[in-house]
Amino acid sequence: MKPDIVQLSDLMQTEAGIFSEMIAALEVEKEAAITADLEGLVESRLEKESCAGKLQAAAGRRKQLINRMAAELEAPAGIRTFEALVPLMGAGTQAGLRAMEADITSLARTAATKNRENAVYLEQGLGLARNSLDLVERICNPQTEYQKTGQVKAGRPAGRVLSRKY
Repeated sequence: MKPDIVQLSDLMQTEAGIFSEMIAALEVEKEAAITADLEGLVESRLEKESCAGKLQAAAGRRKQLINRMAAELEAPAGIRTFEALVPLMGAGTQAGLRAMEADITSLARTAATKNRENAVYLEQGLGLARNSLDLVERICNPQTEYQKTGQVKAGRPAGRVLSRKY
């Protein structure tokens, strides 16, 4: 069995890889949103959901591993986080783990930024689609206005409206 620090390092590298996959899926989503490619949007959504599931599983494994490491390092009772355990480790280990944590944080921020940008693209695309459908509806099914004189205004002129007193 690998030492816990090596397992933590491997797990953090796996998390960085998952975030890289998420960023790639977000790039696909951006292109699909810009080009209105429904299949690309569906594919990117499935990839993002897969990455999210992998990240949740990795977070659970990381929590278990950190709890086990805290017990081995004889950390005080309330310390059960990565940031609190790093100072209890060796200097060489601290530098490597902090660098990996910084990489993961950077990748997570990049993914969050790209996700917000894609949301804007999708909202703009939906707005354009709504406006286009509204225009098509007004052209194809105009609102007819009947005037007091019996004339039809706008809409599709079809003649006169007759009163009951003819």
